[in-house]
Amino acid sequence: MYIFRLLNDMLHSPQSPAYLAPSGGRFHELDSMRGIAALIVLFHHFILMFYPGVLTQLDWRSLLLYPFASGHESVMFFFVLSGFVLTLPFLRGKSQPYLVFLWRRVLRIYGPYLGALFLAVAGCAVWHNRLGSAGWASGTWGRQVDLRSVMEHIAFLGDYDYSRYNTAFWSLVYEMRISIIFPAMFLVMNKLRLRYAAILVAASILIGIRASATVEYASIFMVGILFAKNLNKFGEVYKSAAAWKRWLIVLVAFLLYNGGHLLDGGRLFSHIGDLPVVAATVGFMLVGLNSFKARRVLNSAIPAFLGKISYSLYLVHATVLFALAAMLKDKITPLEFFALFISAAILLSWAFYRAVEAPFTQLSRNAGRRPVIEPVVADR
Repeated sequence: MYIFRLLNDMLHSPQSPAYLAPSGGRFHELDSMRGIAALIVLFHHFILMFYPGVLTQLDWRSLLLYPFASGHESVMFFFVLSGFVLTLPFLRGKSQPYLVFLWRRVLRIYGPYLGALFLAVAGCAVWHNRLGSAGWASGTWGRQVDLRSVMEHIAFLGDYDYSRYNTAFWSLVYEMRISIIFPAMFLVMNKLRLRYAAILVAASILIGIRASATVEYASIFMVGILFAKNLNKFGEVYKSAAAWKRWLIVLVAFLLYNGGHLLDGGRLFSHIGDLPVVAATVGFMLVGLNSFKARRVLNSAIPAFLGKISYSLYLVHATVLFALAAMLKDKITPLEFFALFISAAILLSWAFYRAVEAPFTQLSRNAGRRPVIEPVVADR
């Protein structure tokens, strides 16, 4: 089959240099894809709140809804994208001392997280015990705020209840843990030829499924490393392919991404976990960076805006969802609730981005830079 021949060509062709993006080295298309993924997570949580169980049923509703509500898959996309983005400075010769790298990562990820944690804890203090004791929502804001749980969330330590204040926080624990070891992961992956690195990644994911979620998700970060290292090569193979073959890549990626939950849901091949989703993510990223039509859509105003606020949207949307549910869930229709929810979530995300995320992002960029000292010119 063509897909297997394409993978074989990629695995056996020589290494290529790091791909340099236009516009100052930033891949705006991937920012937009991250924004779309964050919006999908928002819709996913809305579905879980109002239509529990619908996404796990094998019927026409699930098949139609799933592409718009593939929340877990979106988080796997975030992990691959994080590995990709963190690799680029190393490939471009702009690596920094480890402590500087780690401090920048703390400012970029952990700083806004603390702001979102403050909002979530405040919401719990006001609206705890308002969401009922059954279903997906029962895991969040089910009890009054207590100091120990807040300190556990601040410290990111131990096996605590990640969903106690904001159900989206679980992935950030892994983001920070993996960031600590990311430079070492890059050094290992950078030494291996692609085919051996791909085998190592696949084996690590399969081992992680059974042994440790951190190992599994760290392996997914490594997929991003491999994609960044070989982006030129992958792009050349994609661009040289016939149009029908490029459409075949899109179709296979779509089916793997939105059908992967069938494979790891205990029905067919539960032992392969997120491998189908990860493979699909690479396919989507490849198309998004190399297809003219896809790039034109992704660089349009709405996806670009979603990309700008994507991290803020991910951080605060659940707090908006639970606050509105505590006040209005049984008073308005689900459609009315969704319209209010998405409007309020985007508005708060934009405000959060301006007030919290953007300042921390700027601090992260400035961390470790030596101040430029202008020479003093004496008056004559």
